[in-house]
Amino acid sequence: MDTFYLLYTPQDSDWSLQLKQGLTERIRAWMTMHVPDDSPPEIYPIEGLERLEALNLPSWLSLVLLVLPEQEFSPEVTQQIANFRCRPGGNYPILPISCEPQRDIPSQPLDALRSFPMHDLSDNLYEQLLTWLLNQVGLRVASAARSVFISYRTADGRPIAERLEQGLGERGYQVSRDNKRDDDGLPLLHIGGHVQEQIRQEIPKHSLLLVVDSPQVVASGWVHEEINTALTAMRPILPIVIESPNGSRVPQGGRFSALREMQTEVRLSAAALNPAQTATLMNQRFFARLEEEIHRILLGHYRVRRQLVSATEQQFAAVNFTWDEAAAERLLYHADQEVQSRRAPGMMRRMLVQCSPYDAVLRQSLVETARYVRDYTPRCQYGLLVHSVEAFQPNPLELNDGIDPPIYICYPDQIPDVIEEVYGRRI
Repeated sequence: MDTFYLLYTPQDSDWSLQLKQGLTERIRAWMTMHVPDDSPPEIYPIEGLERLEALNLPSWLSLVLLVLPEQEFSPEVTQQIANFRCRPGGNYPILPISCEPQRDIPSQPLDALRSFPMHDLSDNLYEQLLTWLLNQVGLRVASAARSVFISYRTADGRPIAERLEQGLGERGYQVSRDNKRDDDGLPLLHIGGHVQEQIRQEIPKHSLLLVVDSPQVVASGWVHEEINTALTAMRPILPIVIESPNGSRVPQGGRFSALREMQTEVRLSAAALNPAQTATLMNQRFFARLEEEIHRILLGHYRVRRQLVSATEQQFAAVNFTWDEAAAERLLYHADQEVQSRRAPGMMRRMLVQCSPYDAVLRQSLVETARYVRDYTPRCQYGLLVHSVEAFQPNPLELNDGIDPPIYICYPDQIPDVIEEVYGRRI
């Protein structure tokens, strides 16, 4: 269960309990309206900032709301805050909250953070705070995440792509496809430019790739490239599967094998390929269904990313490996351990770790991880693809066939066993 901890000093007890009550009521009301089947996050009030160190956060999405005191933090609390923010696998957000203007600027070690000014407990401020909290725990799609790139084959997918761009734009999404113009009014895919490189740069700027899975789409090299780019960037993908005009069956997930493994789609009748019927079939009911699926995918992807990276970092910390970003936007990290040996003083054990948030282990992820291992500096001895969904793992030997170097596939709790296997002994 998602959990919020509200820390405050005894002097701010009454105000903090009033804040807790107001937030609880609004969270429950929002959940009842938007996700009635889920349990609402709990808010636990804790009097005494020095009790931060004792918190054992039950979830990687737990948050700490800290009511800023009138005075600077004591040395004890300062050290506790610093230690708390350095917990392995943590990155647990601390949100400083000020109950009056003179407390708006936090003291060290939170002085780099912007506090939330909850000065008057007004409905407007409650709504702003509620929005931030829901975004943080992946219960609401943040405005910045409402951004999609549409991939399609022009020969038969253009009318559907155009209608998607129009309908999602009307619902507040930032939508891009190959007709996008830059600030100079030039096409996104510049004439004379390297198309694949431009695609690689554009797609990671968006939160989701929508693939118009039309009958002729598999013949498009560009769509294949766009899907591979999204997979490399660890972006979620949603196919809009158009049924075949000849009545032949299109499998669940569509015409691309990598996307079929994810078993996710929104389906449209083949009649939508006719421009005269596209708008009729892609009506408001269709877009309501599409938006519901987009929200489900984006929120699930966000939560899995957070959970997977946190759990993986914790497992490496448990066997005395440090953890650092290689390309965090692609969920790529490296884990290092200095070997204490007279024969090789200063030697490092280094693994390149790709966290994969997908509902299937994809060969494309292994190919890209192997490429990262080959190209990465400083050199890594091994590559690791850490996955979160055990039920979908196929035979790793088959997936690694032809991949150089072979990549280890595991779940976070298997990391100590993998390290023992590759380095020959338990660390």
